[in-house]
Amino acid sequence: MRLKDRRLPTREEAAKGIPVVLKNARAQFDRAALLADQGSFGPAVSFLILAIEEAKKARTLGQMVLGEKLDDGEIRTRLFTHPSRYEGALWKSWSKARYCI
Repeated sequence: MRLKDRRLPTREEAAKGIPVVLKNARAQFDRAALLADQGSFGPAVSFLILAIEEAKKARTLGQMVLGEKLDDGEIRTRLFTHPSRYEGALWKSWSKARYCI
């Protein structure tokens, strides 16, 4: 299915979706923590990026519920494609430390 043919959630659906997406984000974060505790840093980072992506999706749903001005194309891109969420995750995941593993 083409991106422009994907149906956007209604405000009510977006509101119901926020806790679901946040639960997914938390599960991904917990997986990242477990892997990091075991020394599996590469996979841990992957799960952390997935968690950030899900949080970004929740933010977009929240903006829809609040009636913020987002065009349909932007909403579809944020909800249904990975590149836009990858970029958001990338900018949120840069380490503030002097070095990064």
